[in-house]
Amino acid sequence: MKSTPRQASETPFRPEIEGLRGLAVGLVVAAHAGLQIPGAALGPDIFFALSGYLIVGILLRGLEAGHGISFRDFYARRIRRIAPALAATILLTVAVVALLNDPTTLARTAKDGAAALAGAANITFGLQAVDYFSSTEPSPLLPLWSIGVEEQFYLVVPLLLGAAWKIGQRRGILITLAVIAVGSTISAVLLTPTEPIWAYYLLPTRAYGLAAGGLLALLETRILASNALRRIPLAPIGLAMIAALTLLLPGEKGYPGLAGPLSGVASVALIGGMATIGLR
Repeated sequence: MKSTPRQASETPFRPEIEGLRGLAVGLVVAAHAGLQIPGAALGPDIFFALSGYLIVGILLRGLEAGHGISFRDFYARRIRRIAPALAATILLTVAVVALLNDPTTLARTAKDGAAALAGAANITFGLQAVDYFSSTEPSPLLPLWSIGVEEQFYLVVPLLLGAAWKIGQRRGILITLAVIAVGSTISAVLLTPTEPIWAYYLLPTRAYGLAAGGLLALLETRILASNALRRIPLAPIGLAMIAALTLLLPGEKGYPGLAGPLSGVASVALIGGMATIGLR
């Protein structure tokens, strides 16, 4: 039987990525279950690092294969992947709230659901000045703020990387992602003490993880080809950093600050390190 060649946009199965997703889900669930895990806020940043790694990797493979970026295909794939589950979640939540016969909560939930479908849930909650961890009457759809960050990332990253590739190919993308990572880290550190709600919800102050994942996707082949880098125990270092941040952070106050960018670094160290293990 003739095998089908792998498409440039396909990502090979990586069990460590699924394990890292499971860890992120566990932290998010723990936070909403009221378990006292100081670093539970790391969960979304782990997701962001994974998204940056996977999405930039898809776009980069297309560019290097000479296919360029098909914006229509890219956005169509993202819509097919996200919209059905997102719409089902929102409709089910609104239906449950309607059964509770609370018109005020129902109206707010419907409004939040419309914002989530438009990719603006994070902005909506920021405008409402909703403290994610301290709100006395949180929206049932509050966890969808992170979907807003990711959807906004999906909207801009093909445009940025396409332009960067035309200017300087891989070097142009490297500079673009590095500027985003550094700028977002500085913004998170400076804005968290003064505007903690906006620092928590906005893409510019959470883009460090997405950019770090993108940098890993860009530099992964060099890491795999370098004997010196392969000898560094990146995976244990990344796992130890995540464990330390999870256990030692003084709660969710003051997040993301510097802890958020560190969780992005830890996530990409774990992903990159696991990729080198089979080559040793």
